[in-house]
Amino acid sequence: PSASVQIPLFLLALPVVFMQSSTEEIETRGFAFGKMKAEGVPLLVAVACSAFYFAYIHINNEGFGILPLLGIFVVGFQYALCCHYFGTIWFTCGAHALWNFTQDFIFGLPDSGNPAAVSIFNTTVKGSSFFYDQAFGIEGSAMALLVNLALCGVIFMIGRRLQEKGR
Repeated sequence: PSASVQIPLFLLALPVVFMQSSTEEIETRGFAFGKMKAEGVPLLVAVACSAFYFAYIHINNEGFGILPLLGIFVVGFQYALCCHYFGTIWFTCGAHALWNFTQDFIFGLPDSGNPAAVSIFNTTVKGSSFFYDQAFGIEGSAMALLVNLALCGVIFMIGRRLQEKGR
């Protein structure tokens, strides 16, 4: 699209992406994870179930496979830990929206297998590698999986410290 079409789309994109991402967060973390926690389900089980549900809602996306499944599951695990330890869903709504917006509308990369409509940079990546999955995007890469696993560890350590301090 021309620049005159891209600017309005770009300006509309941020609130739309925030609504879409927040809907997924409210469904998987706010409702599913929150309900399990309220019912006394052990934390690890509630985190894993909400992460699996988060991966499940992406199952029909273009390019979905084993590595994207694991990657989305780990991100869901990470977001559930954030909700638990930081006590708010708004952090994950913002993080999720920022991730999707950056991939789609800044870099023009596929977001969970969905191609970007417009972007500031028209990034072109040829082929898959450790850093990128051609069909699914960054989220389907081994690098993203490892980074997000490490972030789960960091969030867990920060969360435990916050609990010890009685936040």
